[in-house]
Amino acid sequence: MVPYEDPKGIIWAGTKMGGLIRFDPNSGEFANYTTHNGLPSNQVTSITGDLEGNLWLATGNGLSRFNPDTGTSRNFDMDDGLPDIAFSFGAVYRSQK
Repeated sequence: MVPYEDPKGIIWAGTKMGGLIRFDPNSGEFANYTTHNGLPSNQVTSITGDLEGNLWLATGNGLSRFNPDTGTSRNFDMDDGLPDIAFSFGAVYRSQK
């Protein structure tokens, strides 16, 4: 499992085949996002956030920019310029910009 805590204190976990899990420690509520919700893959290998509040998910089938407020994704693959669509677990980089 790949964990990430966002600035609001929400815990996000990328799973090997179960998609993206959201846990709110204040309310105790869980939510699960998968390909049925628009993710490109149920294998989420890494997670990082951007300055606009989006989560960037590296998956077994490309990258996804996930909006936590709406639960929607914009997915990126080789047609968008990625050299490959598969990412290793924990592989993530975020620049200062």
